[in-house]
Amino acid sequence: MDLLDLMKSRFSVLEYENIPVEQEKVDKIIKAALAAPTACNNQP
Repeated sequence: MDLLDLMKSRFSVLEYENIPVEQEKVDKIIKAALAAPTACNNQP
């Protein structure tokens, strides 16, 4: 799947399940967020 297909198939989640998320997944999301570019290189 390329980026355009992914963008076309995206959707909004309107309801969430109350299940725990593994710490490994949380850590991976945080690392991705820290590596993402920011406006004017602001790094909050």
